[in-house]
Amino acid sequence: ITMWHVLEHLREPRAALQRIAKLLAPGGLLVLEVPNLNFLPRKSYCYPMSRTLHLYHYSPVTLAALVESAGFRVLSCRPGHTGYLYPSRAKVLAKKSLYALTRVAHRLFGVNFGDSIRLYARSKESAA
Repeated sequence: ITMWHVLEHLREPRAALQRIAKLLAPGGLLVLEVPNLNFLPRKSYCYPMSRTLHLYHYSPVTLAALVESAGFRVLSCRPGHTGYLYPSRAKVLAKKSLYALTRVAHRLFGVNFGDSIRLYARSKESAA
């Protein structure tokens, strides 16, 4: 089951994840992606759309804790980048430049400031 930028819009994300854990086939995989609260530009100024559209905000730590509490075993939870789905070439170039800077910071300082978090998990029942 995949959820790309859905969880942050749900009123009851834990309940949704618990339901998904029950629906997931034995051995099945949950893959989800949400915006990363720790993404430096996101912390440096307010995103007006983000405040009204996103009911919840996650860091890798809080996302993994939520998914674990809903009955999953987290296999991987790390920051990354969403891609370049923009109509404007200027926005694509700006985002590519920002991604390049975050990759340099990761290599030099070991800190990943990706704009999104991608998580892979299996339900605890099927993981046993």
